[in-house]
Amino acid sequence: MKQIGIIGFGQMAQFMAKFLKNKFEVFVSDVEDKSKIAEQLGARFVSIKEAAGKDVVILSLPINKIRE
Repeated sequence: MKQIGIIGFGQMAQFMAKFLKNKFEVFVSDVEDKSKIAEQLGARFVSIKEAAGKDVVILSLPINKIRE
């Protein structure tokens, strides 16, 4: 099964994770600890480095934070 990493776990990423989990293993990362939300949605909360190493990576963060 392909793995998807989502960096940034706000409302849009949570919405995506809810549906992507049906066809992919979903790994999410955020600067805040949102591990409980991830678990409720069927995703795994991991480090940014681990999320960035998946087959597909989705950046889901504000434009002004991408450079960081």
